[in-house]
Amino acid sequence: MNDRRFAPFRDVAAIFLLVAVQSLCGSAGAAAAKSGPDRQLALIQCVNPVRNERWPVKTLSDGVAVDSGHPTMTTVQHLSGLTPPAGVTALTAPRSSAETKVYAIHASLQEYRLESDHDFHVVISDFGGSPNNTMIAEIPDSQCDGVSGDGWTAAFDSMRAALESKFGVATTSFIRANAEATITGVLFFDKPHGQTGHAPNYVELHPVLALKFGPAPPAPAPTAAASASPTTAIPHFDSAAAAQNHCPTDVVVWLNTRTTFYHLKGHRYYGATTHGAYVCQKEAKQAGFKEGY
Repeated sequence: MNDRRFAPFRDVAAIFLLVAVQSLCGSAGAAAAKSGPDRQLALIQCVNPVRNERWPVKTLSDGVAVDSGHPTMTTVQHLSGLTPPAGVTALTAPRSSAETKVYAIHASLQEYRLESDHDFHVVISDFGGSPNNTMIAEIPDSQCDGVSGDGWTAAFDSMRAALESKFGVATTSFIRANAEATITGVLFFDKPHGQTGHAPNYVELHPVLALKFGPAPPAPAPTAAASASPTTAIPHFDSAAAAQNHCPTDVVVWLNTRTTFYHLKGHRYYGATTHGAYVCQKEAKQAGFKEGY
């Protein structure tokens, strides 16, 4: 259509279209600018950055490996009898070697609530034991700044959702649950600050790594390899080269001297645990040690 009589109408239509597009883009940009800081706000307000409160240790964001692949079944009563390492409760104390251990407890999950740092504060006792012998387990909020969780953030979200789905949305008031569950988490020594349900030594499972409602799974039947007790002393070496000189035709492995496991070269724990030594694999096997994964 080239008739000049319609030209003014085409010009007006083009102007209206341009204004509409600019208005739409401006609104979208303003919304994006507003939503960005709002999203970030939730990621930075969970803990006082000055006091710290050992936040990196509590959230597995300190970069120190924990032995999550080999949880040890234990009880609230046993953990309550442990002696906290010296200086471990200082506000910015790093993770102690004891706090690299992961434990599982067949528990009675008594109650939970939302803490000021957004953690779920869970009070547990031994299932079938005294309800007065309690300790605390805590599940972080993945939306908090620093909760990298070493890849555990999805598990944190799932456990929090499971609790709220079964017993109600967490608030600052305790919600009773009284549920049988197996709770797996990393050992953590807190300091006294008036917390409800604390153990005598203020030991906790913090963070919780797994939560399974219902009876505890049956213990696996012992095998010859698993029942072997690594009590035989074997030669320890400060370097892989020294160990290789001792056993030229064998494989040199790293033995974690605080556990019953050794690790092959290339494993993340090879030469990396606080307590350990280089040894020969055949001698480690003969002594009853097992390969860790």
